[in-house]
Amino acid sequence: MVNKLNDIVWLINPDQDSLEKLILRLEEYARDMAMIKDMQVRITVPENIHETMLPMEHRRNIYLFCKEAINNAVKYSNGTLLELRINKTGGNLEFSVSDNGKGFDAVMVRRGNGLDNMQKRADEIGAKLTVESKQNEGAMVSMQVKIT
Repeated sequence: MVNKLNDIVWLINPDQDSLEKLILRLEEYARDMAMIKDMQVRITVPENIHETMLPMEHRRNIYLFCKEAINNAVKYSNGTLLELRINKTGGNLEFSVSDNGKGFDAVMVRRGNGLDNMQKRADEIGAKLTVESKQNEGAMVSMQVKIT
């Protein structure tokens, strides 16, 4: 409960509206979660995106999307590597979380709350959600959002 309240306070704080601060928070979260299952973490962030400012609603949905994806990778993948990649191409930002775990059949998997929540987060900010996975080859989920 304290962690959720802390997230809410952080998300609505206007001083936290830069992409750099969002990335730092996600890095910390990914490392803390991955430590639970002794997973390595690789973070890839281009240098040219740190000054990008995000509206509160975008920041909130991106953060919650990434948290859900990180949780799923740590909880279900049985992988040894968790990757968080942020990329900026033209007017789009892409956030992807991947693992090198057991993967799943994206067509056959039962869409649980996790995938539904990620789709909801993407829909709320007009983003595109991509889910890719092959059994025994890991999984990757990404959210691509247009920024101005």
